[in-house]
This record gives sequence, C-alpha cells and structure tokens, in this order.
Amino acid sequence: MTSVSEPPFKKPLQHPIDSELLDHINAYLTTLSVQAILKWSLESLPNLHQTTAFGLTGLVQLDMLSKITSNPPPLIFIDTLYHFKETLELVEANKRKYGRHVHIYKPEGCETTEDFERKHGQRLWEINEPLYDYLVKVPC
Repeated sequence: MTSVSEPPFKKPLQHPIDSELLDHINAYLTTLSVQAILKWSLESLPNLHQTTAFGLTGLVQLDMLSKITSNPPPLIFIDTLYHFKETLELVEANKRKYGRHVHIYKPEGCETTEDFERKHGQRLWEINEPLYDYLVKVPC
C-alpha cells in the first residue's frame, strides 16, 4: 500500500467539499486503521453522530469510541417498532454500560407496533416495502 499524506484542510472540515479533496480524503482513510479513522472523524467532521441498530458492527464502534474519546458523538437508534425484545434490552444494557444517552426515533405519531399498524395497516413491509422503509427509518 502506498503512503498517502493527510489531506490539507482546516479542521473541522467545511462544506462544500470539492471532488479532488474528497478523493484525497478517501485515499488517505484507506491507509488508516479503524481506530485511526474514528479519531480522524472526531477531529475533522463537525456534528458527527453515530447511528446504530446495536448489531455487531455498531457495538464494536460504540466500544471503540468509548475507548478513544471522553466526548463521543451523539448516539442514534431508529426504533422501527418491530425489534426483538432482546434488541431493546441490549439498547438499555449498553446505555448503562457506556453511560450514553441514546436518541431514539420512532415512526411519526407512533409509540407502539399497534399504533403503527392502526395508521398504516399490518405487514406494510410486504405490501409496500419502500413506503414501510421510509415511514420507519426516516426520522421526522
């Protein structure tokens, strides 16, 4: 792997980002470890947030970030209202373990699966998957 220098720009990174700088950033990041990419991101990207579904990769990132910074980015969880009970328990366990507040977003106007199905019908993901994805995964 060839050595690529860190791209020259004032931190934090400002918008708009021209394509030449973006190409340089991407080339540079490919030379770094995951931990180094996370450190670079914390230093370089304003308003950075972490989204997670509390799967394996999200949990690894959560743990890594807790080890490299005392000021981790805000944590976001999209509650589709169809998560397993164990997933919701894992959210709570990790909030306690890492002392993190988690911003939880649910489909607009719905607190429960019953609320969602009353508004949009049952098994919407089978009837209209794009609409279902939009309704449960795009925070308002």
